[in-house]
Amino acid sequence: MVEAFKTGPDPQARGMIRPGKEVEDEASGERVVDLNARCNGSFFIPIDQKNELNLNPKIGETPNLKSSATNYAAPCYWGEFPLSFAVCLGQEDIFVWLLHRGASPLAVDLNGNNILHLLVIHNKLEMFKSCIELLEDDILSQLLDKRNKQNYIPLTLAAFCGRKEIFNLILSYRSKVLWIYGDIHAVEYLLTDLDTDSTAHLEMLSGVMKEIVDWKWNLFGKQILLANFLVYFLFLVSYLLGMYLRKPAAAIANLSSSSCYIRNVESRADYVLSVIEVWTYLQLLLRVVVEVRQFRTLGWRLWSRDLILAPTKICFLIGVFILIPVSLLCRIICQSVLEDYSCVATVFCITPHILFYIRLHFLQHELSFLKE
Repeated sequence: MVEAFKTGPDPQARGMIRPGKEVEDEASGERVVDLNARCNGSFFIPIDQKNELNLNPKIGETPNLKSSATNYAAPCYWGEFPLSFAVCLGQEDIFVWLLHRGASPLAVDLNGNNILHLLVIHNKLEMFKSCIELLEDDILSQLLDKRNKQNYIPLTLAAFCGRKEIFNLILSYRSKVLWIYGDIHAVEYLLTDLDTDSTAHLEMLSGVMKEIVDWKWNLFGKQILLANFLVYFLFLVSYLLGMYLRKPAAAIANLSSSSCYIRNVESRADYVLSVIEVWTYLQLLLRVVVEVRQFRTLGWRLWSRDLILAPTKICFLIGVFILIPVSLLCRIICQSVLEDYSCVATVFCITPHILFYIRLHFLQHELSFLKE
């Protein structure tokens, strides 16, 4: 074994080496091999990251990547440790030997990938099964829950890479048998990591998992979507009706000397408008409650991804949380013309949001295979 700190970009500096590092044992004073030493360098990282590697780290520091974006494609992307080399090359005997001599199964490379991530990337199903059999339960649980720098755990990485057999193996391992009666099994599957606004992983599901996701959508998803749509639709209709009954500032500029003319309630239409505006503001408060509840349910990561995938919702939130309060402020300080401008801008922001719900309606057809 030789020390292998590989950072050079030239072909001579990327020759085939063996990972490991010879160090001195403090207790015995003998020279021993550090089985947890890194083997860094552009030769051992994905092809699309070779230009992202910091080739000049400070002495004693590990090289780092300028960007974690990658598709993990590379002939020699085997991690950076002896143990990861062994699992990627399917060397089960060496894997066991290294484990017994202190190699850490929890070590991660520059991309944050542990040995299970790497097995997914290289599609090593049999070696993955061996890891499940050989590793202790608590170690295996930590490996399965570990997220890499692209925020993938081994399960979601298997979906990203299209490793269906490993995907089903992880699902099966993490399931919990509640009871067995004859040929009937009650099995509990953890769906936390399957809850996402992406449909790419759904093609990986089969059998009972399809039925579970379909049942969950029919029992909860549709009702929540319908409730959110009804809240939005009532708010939209109320606001548009209020806009229709408004007194435009330009139309009566010569008929009123008061800059607060919009506050005057003189006709039946004014009374109706007042009621509608009160109702609209109540709807606005309800809408705020809905958005806050969605944020707390989804969390920052999924909520922000939802906004990125739905630009019309971003416009809607701008209208609700910025423009409508600005309109109310203009009403208070008697700036009627500015209030009109703000209201018109609000209409342009909140109306296209209906496309968000239309899109979700058509998305159901993409998931129709769940019912087959």
